[in-house]
Amino acid sequence: MRQPFSRRHRSGKVYWYVEIHGRQVPLGPDKEVAFKTWHALASTLVTPTEDMQVHTLLNLYLDWTQKNRAKATYAWYQMFLKSFAKMVPEMMRVHELRPYHVEAWLADFGGNSNTRNGAVRAVKRAFNWAVKQGYLTHSPVRNVEKPKPRRREEYLEPERYQQIIEAIQDPCFHDFVEAMKETGARPQEVRLVQAKHVDRKARVWFFPASEAPKGDEERTIPLSDQAWEITQRLMLKYPEGPLFRNHHGRPWNKDSLSLRSIRLSKKLGFSWCLYQIRHQFATEAIVAGVDLITLAAIMGHKDLRMLQQVYQHVQRKGDHLRAAIKKISEGGRGRQAG
Repeated sequence: MRQPFSRRHRSGKVYWYVEIHGRQVPLGPDKEVAFKTWHALASTLVTPTEDMQVHTLLNLYLDWTQKNRAKATYAWYQMFLKSFAKMVPEMMRVHELRPYHVEAWLADFGGNSNTRNGAVRAVKRAFNWAVKQGYLTHSPVRNVEKPKPRRREEYLEPERYQQIIEAIQDPCFHDFVEAMKETGARPQEVRLVQAKHVDRKARVWFFPASEAPKGDEERTIPLSDQAWEITQRLMLKYPEGPLFRNHHGRPWNKDSLSLRSIRLSKKLGFSWCLYQIRHQFATEAIVAGVDLITLAAIMGHKDLRMLQQVYQHVQRKGDHLRAAIKKISEGGRGRQAG
């Protein structure tokens, strides 16, 4: 880093500056203070170098993540970055890393497109972080393309759902999944519901507009008998704060739920995500004859576009369609007879 230099402004005052990575950083008008500030900056400034080992950089990022992010977030990054580190030669330098190294690792990593998308995001974020921190001048993997994620509304067959439920060993995660299945609620709605949001008389979860997890409109989620039983049990356990928590008593978050789903996917041999349960709820409601306007109100949709997409899944159910045709036909004959 160069020594401080002075510049005279139009006002006639002289200010001191120092150039850091191409940027002029102001140090103030007092020369003595400016040089003290400069020495302090010089003692902490990291000189960018692409000669750093890839393993060292990944470990630095994981250390930072462990200190500054949630435990589940750290575990998510650790899962991907430790796997990537195993593929990278131990002594490889950052300047030797190429996008094809990431592509080769991704080909062996497996998983669905959502998992591979997350894998690439984890690696790119580590190197982007290094650039922001001043360890690197640029990311060698910035041009790696992320696999396009699969639509989260993909239908989850009932048989698959049963396999998932039977494979879940953790009662806390079991409650979360069952609550989604019984209400059709969004994952974030289940995560954030508290005892104060429970209307015991109406047997619903009610979020006022100021606390609604999505959007700025109030949200009412009716509860089935099973969802009501789970809610009552958890209210006794957690009268304050989120009802749904892990076995450590900590509220679920997006990353911890995603990580749990990924691990269960590997155990089951097929990929799934929590949002598929919400889509399954919509599909089964339509098959059961619930009209779209009512279903939209239950699921918190402002319009019918998402539910109309569900019909492509309903079309697979020949029995349901044949029953609908029969109902229409019988209704027409009845009107003619009358």
